[in-house]
Amino acid sequence: MVKKKEGAVQALKGEEAEDLVKEYLKNQYRPYSATDLVQNLHNRVNKANMAKCLEVLVASGDVVSKTYGKQVYYVYKEEQVDEEKSQRFSPETISELNERVEALREETKKLQEAEYDSLVATPTNESAMLQVDELKEGNKTLQAKAEELQKNQGECTVTKEDVERARDSTKRLQKIYKERKKIVSNFNSLSVYDLLAY
Repeated sequence: MVKKKEGAVQALKGEEAEDLVKEYLKNQYRPYSATDLVQNLHNRVNKANMAKCLEVLVASGDVVSKTYGKQVYYVYKEEQVDEEKSQRFSPETISELNERVEALREETKKLQEAEYDSLVATPTNESAMLQVDELKEGNKTLQAKAEELQKNQGECTVTKEDVERARDSTKRLQKIYKERKKIVSNFNSLSVYDLLAY
């Protein structure tokens, strides 16, 4: 007596086999001969049952058969497309949609670059604090020089132009200091949730 293989798959019959073959032909959507179908389905449907299944599917109109010489090929029947759907997805419509998609991509890219540039332009918290400290030190140095010049006003040979330049420089540094201080205070007022939103 011949022993059956332990890993052998039991062959399908009837409606189960028909459904399997129909689904396979629908998914692949290309012509196959009965022998090819048996091999591609790994003998889950044997050759005799495959012939019966294909006859039933051809009779029901789900599958179309074509004979070339002695060989018969089977393919899933083409799906009929509604006229409305075919107009909805015409080449002109598809090209218009592709143009709109491309325009939206460009707009998105521009917006992202603008936001990126604005984020890069604003200093980080640490760098803003360092800049504020540097400006404070520079301001203290300039104030010390200005006080020294005022004390030695009669003794010093400082021209009015030098004094004006120092005042202009001090005003410019104070303006920068105020801007940086405002940035730091705005940044510190943001909550962690606001930062995560970016």
